[in-house]
Amino acid sequence: MNDWREMLLGVGAGVSGGAGLLASMFEGVEVAGWVERIGLPTAALLAVGWLGARFVRWCGEHVVKPVVAKHVAFVDAVSQATTAQAETLKQTQACVERMERSEEAREKTAAEERACAAEERKTTRMAVEGVREAIDRLGRALDSTPVNGRPVA
Repeated sequence: MNDWREMLLGVGAGVSGGAGLLASMFEGVEVAGWVERIGLPTAALLAVGWLGARFVRWCGEHVVKPVVAKHVAFVDAVSQATTAQAETLKQTQACVERMERSEEAREKTAAEERACAAEERKTTRMAVEGVREAIDRLGRALDSTPVNGRPVA
């Protein structure tokens, strides 16, 4: 029985650190009887499985959880940035729509002003023509009116 314990403690033949680790895991437990019942290869395989499980647990706690936490933080930051960009896009779209309405209003006002200016020019021409006609009539009337009873030549 002591032969197996020595081998498990790493003192025995050919089994190095893993067996010593296995022995330290089961310290205080009757390992030798256990190893004799299942055999050294099976005990070594179980020890490797147990170490593998410990390694996977360690990786989960020290690698996977931090990566997941950072990924969640990244996704949250991207989500917030996307929300902010969407809000900015809405504001930009509203501003563009206001500018378009303003431009349409300016174009409408300019068209109305052009129409008013054309109407004013027409009215002014008509007034000028009326004044010219009045001046012509007045001139004709003056030409035909005798001064001191004599016709003006």
